[in-house]
Amino acid sequence: MKIVCPHCGISGKTADSLAGREVACPKCGEKFTASDAGIEMNHQQSIGEAAAAAAADKNREEGGEDILVPVESPDFTISGIFREIWQFVGDRRFALVCRVGTLLMGGVMVAIAWLTDSESGPLIQLVKGLGLPAIVLIVCGYLLTIISMGLSSNAQAGLSYLSVRQRLGKKVGIKTCFRGFDARHFTSIFITGILKTLLIMLGLLLVFPGIYLSIAYMFALPLIIDRGLQPWQAMELSRLAVTRAWFRVFGIYIILTGLPALISFLLFSQLLTGVWQQVGQSGKAVNINDIVGILLMNSSSLLICLLLIFVLWLFMFPYIWAIYGVLYDKLFITQRMHNGRR
Repeated sequence: MKIVCPHCGISGKTADSLAGREVACPKCGEKFTASDAGIEMNHQQSIGEAAAAAAADKNREEGGEDILVPVESPDFTISGIFREIWQFVGDRRFALVCRVGTLLMGGVMVAIAWLTDSESGPLIQLVKGLGLPAIVLIVCGYLLTIISMGLSSNAQAGLSYLSVRQRLGKKVGIKTCFRGFDARHFTSIFITGILKTLLIMLGLLLVFPGIYLSIAYMFALPLIIDRGLQPWQAMELSRLAVTRAWFRVFGIYIILTGLPALISFLLFSQLLTGVWQQVGQSGKAVNINDIVGILLMNSSSLLICLLLIFVLWLFMFPYIWAIYGVLYDKLFITQRMHNGRR
């Protein structure tokens, strides 16, 4: 079924079941009664959903453009997604790019964390050397923390986009991992990273809201690269789509990231248990220097433990990043929008 908004003239398609019901135009926000066509959304559409549907309007070509909207009722199972992820990672080129790209971006993130360290990083040390008042140093410390949030998202964005690009049938390479630093998307991703992190941190004060947002916003970064959305539009589109299958998405993500994290913890805790026993046998008060000393004396065990953990995560990287690509077409649907006036 097709309708045209009587207020701004934009046209689109919608379900026949919405005929005669009130809908909101995703471009101008005005409400009207759907008849003979429409934009696919229910009559109780939220402001956030309308903003998400209108996000790509300004970039449309004269003849119309495909935009993404959330799938109304995502139809997939956790076991089915795992099978698709396994097949997805069967592409050796994709798996190799994921592993090499993650190591490279990991190094970039470590460098960012070092440079923006608000306590002992080179930038804050440079500011301290200027002899500025204490309040200025405090403000600079907070600014460096915020900058770190944004730049870390720039480093992560390309990795989260890898499998989405692969799913869309486009070639991926190491260069794809650096897409978060492209001039076209850099500012939007930087701002999105700051907004996401701050909102999730605030949500974690109440525990569940933070957990909810950390999963709900997971597609914001690849959406910016793939569709050129603005920060809040990408965050809202991601949130609206993921919310409709939140528990399934959470289950998939927590299994693929939580399992290697648990194994890593067990490996390292086993090592620390042996260290703790040696410290206890010494009969001295336990302090950090004793623990470090015993770890150094057992350097071979420490290296083996760290190597096993490294190999484990190196193996898992492609499966974790594949989540984005496999779920992308399960949560979002392409819709053709046309500019036109009566």
